[in-house]
Amino acid sequence: MTSKTLNCSHSNILKECPRLFPALRIIPCAELPLSVNSDNSHLRRFALTRHLRRDEAIYPLEELGKFRGEPFYPRANVQRLKAAEGWMREGRMISMGQQPLKRVKARATTIERKRMLEVAKADGQEEELQGLYAKWQTELYVPEPVIDVRALPFIRSLLILLIQGRVPKNDFGNIDLYVPSMLPQGAAYLPSRYI
Repeated sequence: MTSKTLNCSHSNILKECPRLFPALRIIPCAELPLSVNSDNSHLRRFALTRHLRRDEAIYPLEELGKFRGEPFYPRANVQRLKAAEGWMREGRMISMGQQPLKRVKARATTIERKRMLEVAKADGQEEELQGLYAKWQTELYVPEPVIDVRALPFIRSLLILLIQGRVPKNDFGNIDLYVPSMLPQGAAYLPSRYI
């Protein structure tokens, strides 16, 4: 147990605890997990690190107690994690200076990527690890604005040097537009296929 948690084994003491120690978190015995498999109702409230998925992490690490020697945490502290590409598909980007909460083995999403990982494995290189981030480590993606240089002929040469009047594109020459907030200011989306 940490200094901020307490099991309710002594009911007399517990009646006085909230008054004496207001920062002390008291968990009634009926709510504590007794076994992992007998009743899964406690799994909605508590989390063990061994039950986390590949893309989950506990943050902050606020230990509530021990279950057979293993610490358990509130389920509310379990964070869903995504790679930088996954957050970009939701219109978010990783904030400057953020370190990944968790590193996992990289997954191949394309055939080319799968071949690269197989070649690296055949060469005896270490498996590539991919960083996963929580939502609080991201910020909204704000693309560069698009300015039509034809509308401002008197300063056209200056604008061409600064902005080039182009729509921002990714490394492959495509326009990333996964969510409406990714539409650059000054641009319009036309949902027709044959324009």
